[in-house]
Amino acid sequence: MRRSLYIPPARLQWQGQEPLASDYNDIYFARGTGLEESRYVFLENNQLPKRWCGCDCFTIAETGFGTALNFLLTWQLWREQAKPGQQLHFISVEGHPLTADDLCRATAAWPELQPLAEQLLAAYPKLVSGTHRIHFADGVSLTLLFGEVSRVLSTLQAKVDAWFLDGFDPAKNPAMWSEPLYQQMAKLTASQGTFATFTAAGKVRRGLQAAGFEVQKVKGFGKKREMIRGRLPQALKPQSKAPWFELAKPEFNAGSQPRAIVIGAGIAGAASAYQLARRGWQVTVVDKHPAPAQGASGNPVGAFYPALSNDLSPYSRFYLSAFLYTRRCFSQWQAAGESFGLLGEGLLQLAYNDSLKKRQRGIIALLGNSAIAEAVDTHQATKYSGIVQQYGGLFFPQAGWLDPLALCAFLLQQSGATPHYNTTVKSLSRSGERWQLQSGQGDLAADIVVIAAGDGLLDFEQSQPLPITIARGQISLLAASEQSKKLQCAVCHEGYLLPAVNNQHVIGASYAANDLDQQVRISDREHNLAQLQAQIAHFFALLQPPTTANERVGLRATTRDHLPMVGALPDYPAYIKDYATLHHGRRPDSYPAATHLPGLYILGGLSSRGMTSALLSAELLACQINGEPLPLEKELVDALNPARFLVRDLKRGGV
Repeated sequence: MRRSLYIPPARLQWQGQEPLASDYNDIYFARGTGLEESRYVFLENNQLPKRWCGCDCFTIAETGFGTALNFLLTWQLWREQAKPGQQLHFISVEGHPLTADDLCRATAAWPELQPLAEQLLAAYPKLVSGTHRIHFADGVSLTLLFGEVSRVLSTLQAKVDAWFLDGFDPAKNPAMWSEPLYQQMAKLTASQGTFATFTAAGKVRRGLQAAGFEVQKVKGFGKKREMIRGRLPQALKPQSKAPWFELAKPEFNAGSQPRAIVIGAGIAGAASAYQLARRGWQVTVVDKHPAPAQGASGNPVGAFYPALSNDLSPYSRFYLSAFLYTRRCFSQWQAAGESFGLLGEGLLQLAYNDSLKKRQRGIIALLGNSAIAEAVDTHQATKYSGIVQQYGGLFFPQAGWLDPLALCAFLLQQSGATPHYNTTVKSLSRSGERWQLQSGQGDLAADIVVIAAGDGLLDFEQSQPLPITIARGQISLLAASEQSKKLQCAVCHEGYLLPAVNNQHVIGASYAANDLDQQVRISDREHNLAQLQAQIAHFFALLQPPTTANERVGLRATTRDHLPMVGALPDYPAYIKDYATLHHGRRPDSYPAATHLPGLYILGGLSSRGMTSALLSAELLACQINGEPLPLEKELVDALNPARFLVRDLKRGGV
């Protein structure tokens, strides 16, 4: 039976402004003293803010997000006490998240927290399982893990400094207080990491002690006699089930001014520069073109939307996560009054054959009541698009279209990166602890290098073994008519059609793998027009005669599984030597940890989905580089690992 991504919300009973969880017959916070109790139990008994003083990055994890009270109080304290440049990661697990309306009603009980609650509500994620990262000012990142607690914690990659154990009463919700949970906590806890909880139940105390925590009974809040807190004296030695996918050692050194070179100023490079700069890196961006976004990212208009299949594959889950993350970033930038190239919202994905109709039914079942997509018939498709449609399909209200050049320029401007355009990198070499970049315009040096060069990913000796395919694509720009300007959403069919911008519609796109010819082809223009005529005939008729204003050819880097490559570059000779016997099926713990080229990273293979996937891919990369909690489940991190194809070949004995 197919499992849905949709997470049913918590069922509540309200006693004034105070919610009670119907499924557990338990309150979320104490009437009248909720703020004071949370401050005492979780902040004071984890010795906050004292313990985050002097830290570049501090990580808190919580079991039970509930009404967001603990997060809001922590954020409030962080704003008052943290120093500029510090990073706070707050990770919270929730199996039954509140709806946005219920969360709004619950947080209204705390006037002093309203400014923060309003920011949270504006970015509150859709109720779908998985990992949802939200960034706020003051260096605060909230990561919500929606799903069953033991399962989702097993997908987390992080080192936790402090735990807030805030599930409902152990007697009423035993799943939140289980031995597997405590064991998983121990695996994720940093040396001297602490925990605190309101309960002093003997079973909880013994379970935490069995997992390796030192446990101490202390005075409870108010009339409660006791509660417990504790610490893990020493972090556990990690035991990897896939050592070939272990991450490279973090590169960020406290107190230093780390420098990074990003090769490529398209969407992959711009997003990488942006996410690294948010963490204090001094970034230099190098590109062979005279300006940003001159390669495949240079189309005048592009679409962003979740590329989904009707299953729970890594492909579907990654692109859904990437879309939702990107959409949250866009919404926050909009609220801040930033101009980053967003042109319009709403995208229609047509079901123009029986196979697509079946797949889209599966997608709707997968998304459930999440409000991410809506199944529409021809009448509704016509209403949403503003032009007559001959097919129904899926409508994504938060997808849309944008100016890729403006987005790249915004990200680069925000990063404060030093640009080096018209610069062709001749070679990369490691000298001591730094990378040297040689070019005809002079040499550069940095602690790390990120290769995000699009179709130039394989231009370097270190990256040449990567199984990247370069594919040619051609778009057509059609002169808009007065009638065609009525199109009010993006439309995906076998190709795609975008609303008029500067009196032109972008349609596309052809696809030819291993074709590096960048000359415009009449045959590709005819291909684009034929797709448009076949699947959106009414719109095609509005353009008669269709006048091509221009054509544009781009080269895209793609992978066999259509997922990006994100992470440290593998040391290919070391991999082949260390994992030569993978096809024999030996135990994973008999193999050494993966060997990488120190300080050399890749973000590429975004293909035609860079506007959707680049921001989350770059966030993942920056977290790996800095040793921060990762914004995706481990299975998805592994699915993007640049070594994945080499590992598959080794398992088949094909190397």
